Amino acid sequence: MSLPKSVGSWLLFLLGLLFIGVAAFIDHSQYQTILQLEKGTDLEWGPALFRGLMLLHGTVLIAVVLLRARFEDPVRATDENESPNFSLSRAEVVFLLVLTLVATALRIPNLDSPLWVDEVLTLVDFVRAPWGEVISSFPNQNQHMLYTISAKISSTVFGESAWSVRLPAVLFGVGSLWALYLLCRKLIGVPAAMLGSVLMMVSYHHVWFSQNARGYTGLLLFSILATWIWLEALERGSWKLWVVYSLLVAFGMWVHMTMAFVLAGHGAAFLAGLFLESFRIGRHYLQQDGLRRAFVKPVVAWLIAVSVTLQLYALALPEFFAAALHEESRNSIWTDPSWVVGEIVRAFDIGAGGIIVVSAGLAFLGLGLASLFRKNRHAAILMVFSPFVSGAVMLMAGHNLFPRFFFFAAGFAILIVLEGASVVAGLAARAVGIVYSNEQLPSLMWAALIVLMILVSSTTVPKNYYLPKQDFPSAYDYVEENRADGDEVVAVSIAGNMYSKYFGPDWLQAENVEDLKKIQTEHKKLWLVYTLSPEIKAFHPEMWKIIESDYVVVMSFPGTLNGGEVVVSRRQDEGDNERK
Repeated sequence: MSLPKSVGSWLLFLLGLLFIGVAAFIDHSQYQTILQLEKGTDLEWGPALFRGLMLLHGTVLIAVVLLRARFEDPVRATDENESPNFSLSRAEVVFLLVLTLVATALRIPNLDSPLWVDEVLTLVDFVRAPWGEVISSFPNQNQHMLYTISAKISSTVFGESAWSVRLPAVLFGVGSLWALYLLCRKLIGVPAAMLGSVLMMVSYHHVWFSQNARGYTGLLLFSILATWIWLEALERGSWKLWVVYSLLVAFGMWVHMTMAFVLAGHGAAFLAGLFLESFRIGRHYLQQDGLRRAFVKPVVAWLIAVSVTLQLYALALPEFFAAALHEESRNSIWTDPSWVVGEIVRAFDIGAGGIIVVSAGLAFLGLGLASLFRKNRHAAILMVFSPFVSGAVMLMAGHNLFPRFFFFAAGFAILIVLEGASVVAGLAARAVGIVYSNEQLPSLMWAALIVLMILVSSTTVPKNYYLPKQDFPSAYDYVEENRADGDEVVAVSIAGNMYSKYFGPDWLQAENVEDLKKIQTEHKKLWLVYTLSPEIKAFHPEMWKIIESDYVVVMSFPGTLNGGEVVVSRRQDEGDNERK
């Protein structure tokens, strides 16, 4: 045992002492005061878990510093000499800087457009909340905690607005392009990394989510980065890389808990490698004691990731288990897998061309996966396992299958498509080569295919700029301009929540069919506004029957959220109902 020698070691030592001090001297009763929570707020067992983990992490940090020499990696010197090459060439740096500028420019137009449902809930329920409440509450699954913290910082610095709340999504989205570049660079080379990052840059869905005040681009960023570092750590065996991997997983979990599916993919690929040599990567697998060494480090990294995740969520976990974990998704089109495919096709909005593009994409995915499986089975299985298990779990749970729940795998999909394009180009070049022989032909045809994909995808990007995601303000203005004296307006279900909380608090609100019946009894001349009809049909079927029978649609305001039209209707008079 020896005292710390470097500045870094001293910092870790002091951080460990700080953690132990917090655990020892701040008791359960003080957390409500420190977090400035309302009187009567019960954090239950959250503070106890927080203190226990602080004590554990503080003790581990001090032990690592004091006992570091005893547990020094016997191949540490070799690892350092074979450390991953993170350096970029001048051409790569220039490319990434240009990529960053262009990607940012593509995500600025319409950034200040009206918020949609989930964004409003994020802003009103979480971003506007006091800091203590932000880190200690998890009432529903709309809480993406790290994104909430980022958006709160942004809105505090720049003032509350749609663009400031969405700014972290832009930054995470642009960062994910760098992450994809690094992962592609490692697995399929620099040219593929450049074209792949450009392809994702002009992806309609990537631009959409980069302008969405939710944590999905952050989840994408940490999913790709964690996968890249996972592959590097397996090959190099460096403890530093394993710690970085643990922190990336923890931060991904802090954004959204579906990061656990990415972790499951890494675990599945690792377990396959333990038993099947063809799934192994990295020098340590091949050493005499490689299996033991390969087993210990990832397991320790996973334990660190889990404990840090628990630390970050500790104060909010009691509410998560009591409320958010039990959110209900009722049977609707949103639970139908075919609906997800349809949403992807509709996003391209180019008629039969959309079907052709998606069909070609699926073909490229299949060919690419087969090719990647032959070249690197470990990478192939971890990329497929995560979205597959995610979908299977949601199907078994009867959960809504929104496309955003699979967005974390977008980087994996693009990498596999790039590989698939290489296969197609090789087959085409082989056919052409019968009459024309050129060694560069497969590469040229592959590049041409990817450039064609980029051009097609770029035509869908402007669709993000024409409309807001949901157009609640236009519906409000239309009704206010056309309502007569004595007319009342009721917004129902989700629309009622939106107008009462944010867009039009002066309108009546009907949360259920009983509210609507009461309002109809009191007001004969009535306008009714709704959105997301599948939710009403699933949760309020009797209300939907009334809307269909008693109201006529007079205007619908579309948005880029498919199926998210804000519908304005008017109550029919009794004569109309009788004639109907």
